[in-house]
Amino acid sequence: MNMVDPDLKIVTNSDNRALNTDYVVFDLETSGLSSRYDQIIEFGAVRIHNGYISDKLQFFINPRLKLSAFTSAMTNIRQEDVDHGLLMIEAFPKILEFFGKSVLIAQNATFDIGFLNAKLTEYNLPELTNPVIDTLDLARALNKEKKRYRLGNIAKLYKVEYDENVAHRADYDADVTAQIFLKMLYSAQDGLNDANNQIKCKTLDDLQSLNDSDSFKKVMKKHITLLAKNQDGIKDLFKLVSISHTDYLVFSGKANSKNENDEFIAEPRIPRDIITHYRKNLLLGSCCLNGEIFEIAANRTQKELDKAI
Repeated sequence: MNMVDPDLKIVTNSDNRALNTDYVVFDLETSGLSSRYDQIIEFGAVRIHNGYISDKLQFFINPRLKLSAFTSAMTNIRQEDVDHGLLMIEAFPKILEFFGKSVLIAQNATFDIGFLNAKLTEYNLPELTNPVIDTLDLARALNKEKKRYRLGNIAKLYKVEYDENVAHRADYDADVTAQIFLKMLYSAQDGLNDANNQIKCKTLDDLQSLNDSDSFKKVMKKHITLLAKNQDGIKDLFKLVSISHTDYLVFSGKANSKNENDEFIAEPRIPRDIITHYRKNLLLGSCCLNGEIFEIAANRTQKELDKAI
C-alpha cells in the first residue's frame, strides 16, 4: 500500500511569529544524497529584511574527498573550488551566525535541514531549532492544480528568472528561492491562492493551516506491506483497502491523453494514522527501496533510523 502523512510540512518548529519577520533563505550543494556518507560542498544564503534581500553569503566547504564526475557536472563545482574551501568545523560558526534566530527557508527543506542537522550532530553540536518554511510544500499548498514543483517550474509560475545552466549552485538557487518566496508570501498574506479556505495568512501557523483535506494528494508516498495475523486482521485489511480506494484516491490523468475514451489512472493512498488505528491484528513492513525505513537507512542519521524502527 501507499502510506502517507496527509499534511504538507509547510512550516516546522513554528513559534507562530508574525510573517513580517526576518528570513534566511539557504541552499546546500552536497557530494551525494546521504547525510551519513556524503558531505556538504557549498553553502549559499540570502537574508530577507523588511521584505527585501538585504545580505548574502556564499562559500565552499572542503569535503576531504574527491568529487564525482556526476557531482561536478551537475553543480559546476570543481575539485579545486572545494580543496580551497573551509573545513566543516570552520563553516559552522559562519552558518549559525548568519542564521541567527531568523526563520529559515529552503526548497525541499526536509533535505537541507536534515543534512545540516546530521553534520551538526556529527560534530557534537546542537541541532537547529529555528522555525523552517519549505517553499516546495508552500508552493503545493498555494497552487494545488499544478503537477510539477521543481524550483524551475515554480520560478516560471511566479515569473522569476531561472537559468538551468547556472542552477544547482547554492548561492544561485538560494537567490531564486528567495525571490519566489517573497511572491508566495504576498499571495498567502492576501489570500491569492488555490487553497479552498482562502486564508489571509498573518503568522507561521496560518501558513501551516493552508493544508486541507486534499493535501494527501501532494505529499510523498511510502510503500508499506500489510499482513494479517489472524481472521480479525483479514477484516481490518479489507477495511484499509476499501478506505484507500474510496476516500484517498489520487487521479493522475489518463493512461493515453490523446484518447478521450481512455480510463483515468488512479492511485490509492492510506494515511499513517488510519493504519495505526487498525494495526493490532496486522504485521507492518517497510517493503522495498521506496519504503520509509530503507530511505532513512540510506540517507539519514542513525538517530532518525532508530526512532523510525
